[in-house]
Amino acid sequence: MIKFKQLILLVLLFGASHILLNGDVEGQIRPEVNNTTKIIDDKGWVRIFGESENTNTDNVTIQMLTTFRDVASEIVATDTGYPYLDLLTPSQKSPFEAIFPVPSEASQVSTWDFAPTTGTRATSPYRNFTITQESNSTDGTENFRISGVLNNTGDFNATFVQVIATFYSQLTLSKVLYADWVYVTPINLTAGNSGTFEITALNGTYNLGNIGNYALVFQCNEYYPTDPGSTDNDFSLDAMPRNRSVVQGNAVEDDIHLAFNPSLEDIVPDPIITLTASGLPEDASYTFVPTNTTTSLQSMLRITPSNSIGVGIGNFSIKIRAEVGGVIRQVPVVLTVLEKTGFSLTIDPSSRTISQGNDGAYTITVKSGGGFSSQVTLSVSNIPTDSTAGFDPTIVTPTSQGNQSTLTISTTLTTSTGTFTFIVNGTTVSQNETISASIAVTVPTEGYFELDIDPNERTVFRGTSTIFTVTVQSFNSFNSAVSLNVSGLPTDLTASFMPSPITPPANGELTSTLTITAESDADIDSYALTITGTSTGVATKTVQATISVSAFSEPDFALYVQPASLSIIQNNSGTATIQVVSVNGFSDSVDLSVQGLPTGVTSSIEHPVVAPLPSGNVITTLTIQTSSSANIGDYTFTVKGESDTQTHSETIELIIQNITFRSPFGQCIIATTAYGSELSPEVQFLRGFRDNRVLSTIAGVEFMKAFNAWYYSFSPQVATWIYDNPVVKEPMKILLAPLLGTLHLSEITYSTFGFAPELAVTTSGIVASLLIGLIYVGPIVTFAHKKIHYGNMWKILKLLTITSVGSLFFMGIGLILSLFTLIMITSSTLVLSMMMLGALLPTLALLEFLKRRHQLSN
Repeated sequence: MIKFKQLILLVLLFGASHILLNGDVEGQIRPEVNNTTKIIDDKGWVRIFGESENTNTDNVTIQMLTTFRDVASEIVATDTGYPYLDLLTPSQKSPFEAIFPVPSEASQVSTWDFAPTTGTRATSPYRNFTITQESNSTDGTENFRISGVLNNTGDFNATFVQVIATFYSQLTLSKVLYADWVYVTPINLTAGNSGTFEITALNGTYNLGNIGNYALVFQCNEYYPTDPGSTDNDFSLDAMPRNRSVVQGNAVEDDIHLAFNPSLEDIVPDPIITLTASGLPEDASYTFVPTNTTTSLQSMLRITPSNSIGVGIGNFSIKIRAEVGGVIRQVPVVLTVLEKTGFSLTIDPSSRTISQGNDGAYTITVKSGGGFSSQVTLSVSNIPTDSTAGFDPTIVTPTSQGNQSTLTISTTLTTSTGTFTFIVNGTTVSQNETISASIAVTVPTEGYFELDIDPNERTVFRGTSTIFTVTVQSFNSFNSAVSLNVSGLPTDLTASFMPSPITPPANGELTSTLTITAESDADIDSYALTITGTSTGVATKTVQATISVSAFSEPDFALYVQPASLSIIQNNSGTATIQVVSVNGFSDSVDLSVQGLPTGVTSSIEHPVVAPLPSGNVITTLTIQTSSSANIGDYTFTVKGESDTQTHSETIELIIQNITFRSPFGQCIIATTAYGSELSPEVQFLRGFRDNRVLSTIAGVEFMKAFNAWYYSFSPQVATWIYDNPVVKEPMKILLAPLLGTLHLSEITYSTFGFAPELAVTTSGIVASLLIGLIYVGPIVTFAHKKIHYGNMWKILKLLTITSVGSLFFMGIGLILSLFTLIMITSSTLVLSMMMLGALLPTLALLEFLKRRHQLSN
């Protein structure tokens, strides 16, 4: 402070009337290059601070074009800005700031220069403000801080009142080290009233050097004409707050406030305000409410960042611009977009056109944000009629860079034509996302072909051959050669086409004979064949067929069961198809039966006695029913067919699975099953406490990861039991009542500390854990306390206390350093240790009371 007073005295001795520099040549606009300072702030932005002076005899507005250059003087970027003061009166100075908000290119900026332009104004700003209290200090980080009280000494009410500070170097008084401004508190000052302010120069933060002095100027967004006949269409523009943070996909709002020269409406009746915003994040949208053409003096800017993971995150310098009758005002605000926790979907391309009978492929990219790593299951809806769709793969684990799946939509000649918007859905336990794209299906205009096979199923005997007829049909005058081949045959079966390749006549068809030959020792089995036709320049086509190898030479029957494996949940049923095929003219009756089923499993056959026609076949349905008592595991059973002369059997795999409960009420499955509806007040409270309190904090999110893994390991079975036994619903409600009461107390605790969400969720978690331990575990501990030595109980109490304090300490470190695994472990440990404390304390208190009472009685 001594140096500060000496410096003021020195300036006064040299006749300076104000701490701002004087002596500028008429018509020049400051700053010059050597009076500016460059910093790179905590966002990685380049910020240039300088000062402008009005050396004209009129009030002026100043627009400053800043050019950022690299070491070779090549232009890196430009920035158009305005001084902090909207309007400068003669000889008045104002700081200005130029920003280059691209951290990845900040190191390229070596030099900069300015191109100021001015515009004269007849209006004068309302600046009847006086500082009634003022002090300055240096804080613990060596930052220079100014605070004070500002009084509105005029006769008019002022809105959006600002205090603007310019900080100068101690060594070179003309060098601007830093500049900043704040709104006073309250932001609006009626005539005669005061507001407080505090401004900090971050000289310690950015190593700016010693601040020798500073200057304060003031403005609000009110104007009045210097001359009643003024013809200026001047106005002011303000926005607040200056800094906003928002999570992707959510909207953020800034209040916009304008004030006109009172005579403006006499000059421009119903003046039209044009509001725009620039510098927004990628894929962000914005709107002004009211819209950007309005005569209202108040508006609201609503910005909605992209909801896609990784898109438009970071810090952004948003410039809000207003124009009326050619006069422009601009204010900057800073928007920080935080990455959301979850996943997002993108699809490429967004539209595709294919002709009937062809396939359309799309790439689905699944990205994660905020450490999200749950598997995402993909599905699609609203595809064209008579088309199919599939994903490869269907389940994707997202990463921050994005994992991909290929969606293929396959059409046929009967697929509906037109443009269809389909929906891709991505689902996890906690999130559901959708994205849309379109596919246009047209009638083919280019030549193409289709394949057909007749029949689609044959039996071949060992050492013999059988034939299929493959037809190639031409469309749209196709008449090129088509090569045929077959896949899916074992080594002991061979295939040949005659002829191949074949060239169908334009708009006609041609056939080729496919001959399948079985070796004499070929395996007795059935095989799925794929016949493929290829031709240059057109889509490849395929058809399917089945070939069965038989050893029969006399009348007999073949027995087939499909599928060869059944997976059935306890207390459910599954079906299979039994096919009896006549071989060599067989036509006798066949008795069908099932053998070898495990305990708790029964079977039924729709037609237990069948008789195929000669060279024909007959099909019936087998139903397998499992009971709730059937043991989980893998088994095999036999389907047997018997005629008077022949017996055949097929072995089928049976997999009995655990009951999988899917609650019709949502994710809080025990409570919703007990109360009967996810809309019940109790369930709504539980879900609200979880979503709005616990999951709104980092500690809560990490704890829920561990909690969900534990809870969902048993809750489906409990919910199933409740669902199947309605009589236990009322006792379950009684059991849940203390939990609801405990969480209501935790809700009150959370609200008390709501100003600090992490502290609030930790404190409410401690309260809930203690009470849950007291209510649910405490009686068990009290009942079993005789099994534990009294002294050991005190040791356990001490250990639990140390564990709780240690968990709190390391959880705090995890929050500070964003160590999410550490947060999850320590928050879970804290909850468990506090529950045990809650269970142990009543027993110890009771024992201590009995001990003291016993001592007094003796």
